[in-house]
Amino acid sequence: MRPRALNFPVICRVTAGAAIFVVACSLAAWWQWQRPSGDEAGLWYGIVPPFAAIILAFVTRRVLFSLGFAIFLGGLLLHVPGNPAGISAWGSGLCAAGMFVFDAVMTPDNLHILIFVPLMFAMVLVIAETGGFNGILVYISKVVKGRKSAQFATASAGTVYFFDDYSNAMVVGSAMRPLTDRFRISREKLAFLVDSTSAPIASLALISTWIMAEVGFFNTSALKMGIANSGYSIFLDVLQYRFYCIFILSLVFLHIILGRDFGPMKAAEQRALKEEPRQKSDETDTATTCSFWVALIPLTGLLLFHFAGMWYDGGGLQKLREGASPSNWSYWREVIGSAEHTILIFDFAALFGLCLAIFSARFLAHFPLKRTLDCLWLGLAKSVVPCLILTFAWSLKNCSDALRTDDFLVALLVENVSLVFLPALVFLVACLTSFTTGTSWGTMSILIPIAGPVAFQLEEGTYGLITMMSLGAVLDGAIFGDHCSPISDTTILSSSASQCDLMQHVRTQMPYSILGASVALLCGYLPIAAGRGWFASFALGILALVAIFFFLGSRTETPLKESS
Repeated sequence: MRPRALNFPVICRVTAGAAIFVVACSLAAWWQWQRPSGDEAGLWYGIVPPFAAIILAFVTRRVLFSLGFAIFLGGLLLHVPGNPAGISAWGSGLCAAGMFVFDAVMTPDNLHILIFVPLMFAMVLVIAETGGFNGILVYISKVVKGRKSAQFATASAGTVYFFDDYSNAMVVGSAMRPLTDRFRISREKLAFLVDSTSAPIASLALISTWIMAEVGFFNTSALKMGIANSGYSIFLDVLQYRFYCIFILSLVFLHIILGRDFGPMKAAEQRALKEEPRQKSDETDTATTCSFWVALIPLTGLLLFHFAGMWYDGGGLQKLREGASPSNWSYWREVIGSAEHTILIFDFAALFGLCLAIFSARFLAHFPLKRTLDCLWLGLAKSVVPCLILTFAWSLKNCSDALRTDDFLVALLVENVSLVFLPALVFLVACLTSFTTGTSWGTMSILIPIAGPVAFQLEEGTYGLITMMSLGAVLDGAIFGDHCSPISDTTILSSSASQCDLMQHVRTQMPYSILGASVALLCGYLPIAAGRGWFASFALGILALVAIFFFLGSRTETPLKESS
């Protein structure tokens, strides 16, 4: 038997991953070893499970295996180092790994999300199978005439859908997939457009599901700093210093206008152009094209129910009785920001949208009831893998919390920092923390109460530029890490809704996210902290993005005849 030929790309991937893992762990262990005894920074091996998950995911391209192994490893590290020869310690470690998963599933918010995802998949599949998305495609095709306008329409849809990142990713990715398939736009590009216009726009919006979390974190930070500013006023103060979100949104539209790509995304686009055009979505086996109302009614119902539920939950009716005016922007800002059960509202909104989709399929598209039930079952089946990945990602977060991974990273990176470099360092810490843990909100909850007071003290008890920039840097770094991490929930949902392989999505999106983060760092946080003007820094960043796309990128070849 002939020996199998060596796969050098795989060997290089494994070697590089192992080297990075060993070096990172060695440096972490050395740093802790040379610190004073009794330090409360956490233990160095707290970084092992998340780093192992990241490295294994990139090396093996098997996300579930990587997450599962990291959770198992984390359970052992929680108990075995203190008693490596004890059988009970190993048994406790295995039980701890199981409890990480159990707690992740039984957490109410996580459980509601696991209900939301199958309902959304089922609704989307019913709409697709009845031809509703094709109906929207026919309508939009009157305006969209090529690849550039199709990408612009997708990015615009993600920007307009500003009030929630989860449903943004699911709805926009599913609705725009037939259109981008028609013009041979790669699924990787679709996932990038969806992912890059979900969390960034939701975190910047004055009314969104993010606002309650951000305002709550800022309230906590304000109490620690001892200032009278409300959480919402701090949110408004830091908006102009949200450089990563500003530049990644600018990058999305600039690269569409320029028509240029580089790196793995360019290769994905060129591959998509060589393939036969997809005439229909992957999950439908019918060429039926119905009225766009078959899709518009359930999607509109989903959005209206979501918005109305947040209005009621946020005390909108009570504020009307108290004499507040709904024509006042602050009324809606306070109402949406006060909603306490947003994820539960997602579930009911998705269920309402699914019921409307079934109704539209039966009475508008005259779709057989049996086929509708088949769609429901298939939609539930398609949601199993994304739900498993989400569950394992949350379990790894529980593992990181138990090992105090966040405490160790914060203590490692935020020490003895010059005032001018503090916002940039906070941004990098937030990037690393969010990347390794896969959670933006978790990163914000850990770092905002720390970064605000640290900056406040360095500014000699003044709520000034550095404090505001540092708080904005936490939000931006959390979103960057969330974009690049294969264990992030929004990354998983974006790739699932776009029907794109998760690791392909991460691999193709990462160079663009790193570019946006680099421009934010070099043209935003560093120069403005040093006293440069905001407008000049922003203009310089835009020029840098244009120059890089012209230098690194090139136009994707367009076929002579686009499919119609």
